[in-house]
Amino acid sequence: MIIIIIAAAVFCFFLYLKYLKAASKKKQPVKTQEVVSTAKPEESEKITNLLKEKTEKKQYTIEIEESKVPSISDSKFGGYPYWDFAKEYPVNESGEKMQLLAQINFSKEALNDELLPQKGMLQFFIAANSDYMGMDFDDETNQKDFRIVFHEDINDSVSVEKVKELGMPSGFDNDSTPVLKECAFKLKKEQAFIDPSDYDYSSILEKTIADAGLDKNLCDDDSLKEKLHESLCKETSSVLGYPSFTQSDPRENLSEDDAKYFD
Repeated sequence: MIIIIIAAAVFCFFLYLKYLKAASKKKQPVKTQEVVSTAKPEESEKITNLLKEKTEKKQYTIEIEESKVPSISDSKFGGYPYWDFAKEYPVNESGEKMQLLAQINFSKEALNDELLPQKGMLQFFIAANSDYMGMDFDDETNQKDFRIVFHEDINDSVSVEKVKELGMPSGFDNDSTPVLKECAFKLKKEQAFIDPSDYDYSSILEKTIADAGLDKNLCDDDSLKEKLHESLCKETSSVLGYPSFTQSDPRENLSEDDAKYFD
């Protein structure tokens, strides 16, 4: 009986070896190598120029005026804000007064742009004790730790001394602000082009390459990507133009109706 069991086991083992041998002879799928094209210098230049032509917008670059001591009503980062005393000063959930992040005096800038106010003061405030500089990751529109204020008219008689009486922080005695010191700035009109971090960039690049009559695989060319990044990106802060993101563009997750307000 034992001999029969052993013989059966040996027989099954040889059948298994035969199966493995047959399986190994089956035709394996052929792996296709991914085709990556490399742009010629003249092709890179053509794509760059077409992409700039398709995406050009105006922007107003923020230029720091290092030698200027800002007044209470100048366009500036940090310091004490201009304030209309008829309005309630912004506070956080605990009732603590917020600090000025930045303000833009459109009456002084005189940009003459239909997309921007022709006069008035736009201000941005953040809470002095906010861990994320006013950001609420659960509700990005919740202004409990930040506030956006617009003054339609500016009263030139408002003084720093009068504003200080409101008791808000100046913004330089804590770690909750990116502003290290009060500084004036002005807005300078310049050209802007789409940033590679923009959620529409890939589709626009693909269409641009197609319109140029070039190989669609150029979209994956690292040398072309590097050239476009150098040509399109401006490491500046600005009003209007295109945004730039270090991680991902949050507009990807918005509905089409909501996303249009941020384009």
